[in-house]
Amino acid sequence: MADPAEVETESEERRIREVINKHDLPASVRGFELEFGTDSTGDPAVTIWFIVNDDSNPSKQELDQTTRFVRSTESELMGLKLRHWPLIRFSPEREARLYFGESDVDPKRPS
Repeated sequence: MADPAEVETESEERRIREVINKHDLPASVRGFELEFGTDSTGDPAVTIWFIVNDDSNPSKQELDQTTRFVRSTESELMGLKLRHWPLIRFSPEREARLYFGESDVDPKRPS
């Protein structure tokens, strides 16, 4: 019999991916990864890693576009009333490939 917590996590992962995938990612965002675990207080959390271009000096327009995307996505995720609290983080593509592995980075668009 399947572990109920594991089934719930899989359901939440699917719902989170659906929310993110229905949005157009900003040009600076290459993809995303989800990491389920706990937050600093021990409560269930999901870290949503948005993988961004390695460019360390994005334009104001890119920052504004990314901010609007994050606010919209975050608002929609909060409406899902997930058991895992969504934590949004950013990682440069180079670091993400080291952390998640070359094939694990979930590209939303071709490189």
